This record gives sequence, C-alpha cells and structure tokens, in this order.
Amino acid sequence: MKHIRLSKIEKMSFFKVVLIVIFFFTAINAYAGKESYHIKYHKDSKIKNVSLSNIEILIEFHRNGNSIGRITTKTSNTQDIKIDNTYGKNLIIHILSMNIDGKRIRCWGVSTRKTNTIEIQCDKVVSLKKMEEETKPSDSIN
Repeated sequence: MKHIRLSKIEKMSFFKVVLIVIFFFTAINAYAGKESYHIKYHKDSKIKNVSLSNIEILIEFHRNGNSIGRITTKTSNTQDIKIDNTYGKNLIIHILSMNIDGKRIRCWGVSTRKTNTIEIQCDKVVSLKKMEEETKPSDSIN
C-alpha cells in the first residue's frame, strides 16, 4: 500500500518538474527570439523627405541565400522594427518598400550580421490606386 502511494507521489513530482521545464524553455524562447532593427536612409537615397516613423514596410526574409517569406510590419516612433526571429542566426532582412498615404515607395536595404541598423535607399513613388487598376482583370477576350 505504501509502495503504491509513493509511486503516485513520484509520478506527480516528475510531472510537475516536466511542466516547469517546458514552461521555462518556452519563456526563454519567446524572449530570446525578438530582434530589433533600426531603419535609416542611406546617404545616396533619392527620397529622404519621408519620415520613417510609424510607417508600414514590406520585408523579405532570407537565410543562406534563399527567400523564406515576406511580412508587412510597422515601424515604431524611433524608426525601429521588432522581428520574432525563429529562423536562427543566419537570418537576413531585406526591406522592399514602404506604404504611406496610399502610395508605395520602392526601397531596398539589407541587414548585416554585425549591426542591427538597416540603411535603405528609396527611388520611386507609385500610387497604390494605379497599381490596383493595372492588376484588374479585363472583360475582353483575346
């Protein structure tokens, strides 16, 4: 009888330890995966008059030379973006464009390994309405 009770206590203790370990590593992974990048204009950028604070940007992720996805995110007041890096240390971030007031500004800028600053160059403004008109399906049959 004592052996059965002792066995149940050991199982409960083991179960609690396993849950604590899982919770601990989940919390560490959630915190450790966040990376912050600061965005600024490159000295040769043709467009520099648009504020980089609180804008929507399109980002493409690369790892080992391969594209692994795109997201749209918003910058903070201090021109920073936070990325949940679940891809590891070889993640490269490529900024493709910015959306501001119904316009898309074409940009390019790539993160480097040793710094968390991304310098972008921007050169062309395209109206999003114009882009929607160009991509509408036509009613005519060719």
